[in-house]
Amino acid sequence: TQQCNVCSQLPPGQDSMVSRYFHQCHAALDSGNLDDGFKYASTITAITDSNSLAPRTLTVRFLKAKILYYKDFYKEALSEYLKLTAVPALDINIQANIYPNVGEIYLEQKDFNKSLEYLDLVKKRYFHLYEPVVARKILNNTGVCLLHLRRFDEAQEQFEKSIAIAENLKDTTALVNSFLNTALLYDQQVRQKEAWSY
Repeated sequence: TQQCNVCSQLPPGQDSMVSRYFHQCHAALDSGNLDDGFKYASTITAITDSNSLAPRTLTVRFLKAKILYYKDFYKEALSEYLKLTAVPALDINIQANIYPNVGEIYLEQKDFNKSLEYLDLVKKRYFHLYEPVVARKILNNTGVCLLHLRRFDEAQEQFEKSIAIAENLKDTTALVNSFLNTALLYDQQVRQKEAWSY
């Protein structure tokens, strides 16, 4: 039988039921069906050794965490992501997908220092791997963290880079988002100057 692109790149060796569920899991995710994707990932987890470091098992754990992240179950997603980052031989593409999400989860939780720590790691190790739309989001999120930490000049630099990418992509939604963040930055700077004058 012909395998899809994802399945054909994985090493053989798992039984056909696991292979079938694995394919159905990532096919469901590709079509935007998070609930079915989660169901298939959970089934695979239930019928395989969850402590296995086999690439397919690690990929399933990543997909399950990614679904939790997309459904805004941040605590559960973060827990699984952090467990995966502790695996020494974790595939670099999985790592490159995990760390921006971890940074964004910490940003959502308003832990700006922790978020910035992960976003800086992303920029140092993996930034060259990202498509422009992902790179723009990482820069914007970094700017938001820096804004909340009152590191205004650094925040502005990140927003300007994000805006440049959004302009090249002709992504008006991203431009509006980055311009709003820049407006917040200027507002915070004005408020800080006014506070100093008292």
